[in-house]
Amino acid sequence: MATHSAIGFVEYDGSVRAIYCHSDGYPDNQMPLLTENYDTIEKVEELLDLGDLSFLGKGIGTQKDFNNPDHNLCLPYSARGEDVPAKDYVSIQHFKNAHPYSDYLYLFDGVEWSWEKVDHHTFRATEEA
Repeated sequence: MATHSAIGFVEYDGSVRAIYCHSDGYPDNQMPLLTENYDTIEKVEELLDLGDLSFLGKGIGTQKDFNNPDHNLCLPYSARGEDVPAKDYVSIQHFKNAHPYSDYLYLFDGVEWSWEKVDHHTFRATEEA
């Protein structure tokens, strides 16, 4: 069973740009990957430019075989021919409302990552992950 998540970046105006991630979205997996590999605005923007993901990896590269992926790289839906770009939301609340079937939500504010279990509705700072 997949643990669904959504990964977003809070823009300077409070809007959120985000993608969906289908598998392995639990904090023990996602938070280390996000905090260690996507720790700058530029890296987060590059991640979001991939569009929706099957799973998050340590790096961004070209995945040629969707059925036999390199698990060190993110596996975007585009690797199987689907174009599912990042979506824009006017606020954090709109981002939350748009992902009721995700188990966890992750947000980068330009400095640090935070996460929320969808049924708890409170983002936690990186140290609490």
